[in-house]
Amino acid sequence: TMAAFPDMAPADRGAFERVVLDESARITTRLDELGAEIRGHMLGRWPMADIYAPDLVKLLEADLAEDGVRVTLVGLPLWLHGDSLSLIQAMEFLVRRVHEATGAVEIEVEPMLGDKRVYLDLQWRGDPIPAGTLEGWMDRPCSTEMAELRLRDVLERHGSEPWSKAAGEGRGMLRLPLLAPQRPQFLPQARRPPPRPEFYDFGLMRAHQGDETLAKRKLRDLEFVVFDCEMTGLQPMQGDEIIQIGAVRVVQGRILTGEGFERLVNPGRPIPPASIKFHGLTDADVAEKPGIREVLPEFRAFAGDAVLVGHNAAFDMKFLSLKEKAAGVRFDNPVLDTMLVSSTLDGGEEDQSLDGLCARYGIAILGRHTALGDTIATAELLLRLIDRLEAQGLSTFGEVMRASNMAAELRQRGEIVARGVGV
Repeated sequence: TMAAFPDMAPADRGAFERVVLDESARITTRLDELGAEIRGHMLGRWPMADIYAPDLVKLLEADLAEDGVRVTLVGLPLWLHGDSLSLIQAMEFLVRRVHEATGAVEIEVEPMLGDKRVYLDLQWRGDPIPAGTLEGWMDRPCSTEMAELRLRDVLERHGSEPWSKAAGEGRGMLRLPLLAPQRPQFLPQARRPPPRPEFYDFGLMRAHQGDETLAKRKLRDLEFVVFDCEMTGLQPMQGDEIIQIGAVRVVQGRILTGEGFERLVNPGRPIPPASIKFHGLTDADVAEKPGIREVLPEFRAFAGDAVLVGHNAAFDMKFLSLKEKAAGVRFDNPVLDTMLVSSTLDGGEEDQSLDGLCARYGIAILGRHTALGDTIATAELLLRLIDRLEAQGLSTFGEVMRASNMAAELRQRGEIVARGVGV
């Protein structure tokens, strides 16, 4: 405006500039006041609700992928309580700051269950964040939409005070303590289902005995795909069909729940009521779903070259093998059975059902007799068993498979004797 009046007298120009500066100062002050009011309004009225941690991580993955930062969910998929929008903003802010400070491009998010809290652990390969640096982040805005919304505001609203420390093996960790959900974390089982019949496929277990390279590999260095199937019944040779497949990847001792596989399958036949009471899947649930010919190639692609792991794995593998020809695939992966591994460690006298082992190891089953729920429980069990195997000097795949084969033969002989066959 002043440029339009180049001949303005110096006194008039000075007076005009003072008016502009005074008005600018008043506008700035008023904007600060409005920002404080909005911030107070937001702090007092954030909608708090139960949130499923995997949903938060999926949103993070989408937001950060364009910047070359990979976020992966590991561990148990837990619930927590909070405001989803502000938590997403706070977590995205923290992941970006960790990336800038450490150069990490792969960051894992692991929900952990505490006594009265749910912890979200961010882990990366590199050094932890110094306390002074973390404190400096607290007063920075964590939202591009609301410059007044500081990280400290969001975390205080959730009763959270973060800290960072070394997590071992050259890894850093930042822990966010958050509110526990109002709903039960784990739904109780109405009744304990009977265990599946034990299958022994010695050809399956010995299929890779001649692979010396695989036999020498450490268990912890292998990539596993832990899987489970739900079926219309327990008789694969009498027409029972797969109705659900769930799988999760385990890499370097970490359960990558963010990279899970879960598909419903139309079995092409009614689901018996006796099966529905265990897995809860009805004809209506699978009516519009693809058949096994479509789903099985997808699962084969997900499994890749990984070692397949199941509890009583030969039972599930029998169902898969019967559909290989129709689906045009072949499962020639090495297979590890957690039931037989446990028998190797504890003998055949102990309860080796998935329920019994999870009770002994203190593993919570999220959604018993759903394919993904059983899969995550089996993956947790696998990691516990690997710890015990290593403690007994069994650290390679070959050593464990030889011990598992022996355990299978002993269990099968025990069953024959118990039934009186050949006596």
